[in-house]
Amino acid sequence: MGSEYYFLKSKRDGDVVDVSFGNTAASTPLIAYRPNTPRTDNQLWGFILTGNVPYLFITVKQTGQVIDIRDANEAPGTPLVAYPQKVSGTDNQLWLFVPSDDTTYFFITSKLAGGVITLEGPKQENGTPLVARPRKPSDNDDQLWSLVPA
Repeated sequence: MGSEYYFLKSKRDGDVVDVSFGNTAASTPLIAYRPNTPRTDNQLWGFILTGNVPYLFITVKQTGQVIDIRDANEAPGTPLVAYPQKVSGTDNQLWLFVPSDDTTYFFITSKLAGGVITLEGPKQENGTPLVARPRKPSDNDDQLWSLVPA
């Protein structure tokens, strides 16, 4: 996937993964938000290959921080945050793109307990929170994502 950047776009509402308010602090919550115009680096994501193939780090262009399940908590509904990439204990920062039946969309699945990136609740005007939840077998548009080249 190289050094290219992508939007991670929700099937449910077309919003993209966003570091809330463009905040650069570690542990900033991740939300789904409408794509900014012009585009902003807090909505652009790249990929870092690891020794844990096929898992990847998903890194935000703005700071180089990665998508992280807060505190490596395995409980369903744990918030996702942007956090500096760790060198050990990284299962909560490693992700696998699993194709859905509609091959233009993926479940973005964590190595930690297998949760997937999920929109938490209904669409919100100022950004829907992102959490890790078990993959649903149906009615799962809130868990499906496409890669849109920036």
